[in-house]
Amino acid sequence: MKAHHHATNRTPDNTPFDPHADARRAFAEKLAGAVAELEHRLQAHYERAHPAQTGLVCRAIAEAEARAWDRSSFPHLFLPQLVEARLAELVALRPACAQRLTPQQSRPGALDPHS
Repeated sequence: MKAHHHATNRTPDNTPFDPHADARRAFAEKLAGAVAELEHRLQAHYERAHPAQTGLVCRAIAEAEARAWDRSSFPHLFLPQLVEARLAELVALRPACAQRLTPQQSRPGALDPHS
């Protein structure tokens, strides 16, 4: 028996032809763009909620994104909840006095109205 090879099943360099490669590449690019846009929106949201905590927000988003990619090929489905959970953990790890003070209260003399 002869093996039948179709010319359309191989590329010029003799690698298997993948008719869906372009679609997968486009999907991966679209997914990466969607995740980046979601991260941007989450960052803006949480920076408004936690002013002067940009570093903490960035860390929470980066760590949550890594967890989301580990869990699924669709990280955008999990990212908002993972960011919220990780940010809550990081805020809880801060010293107790830093959690009680608002950014205005953390300025010298802000707690004493007579100074």
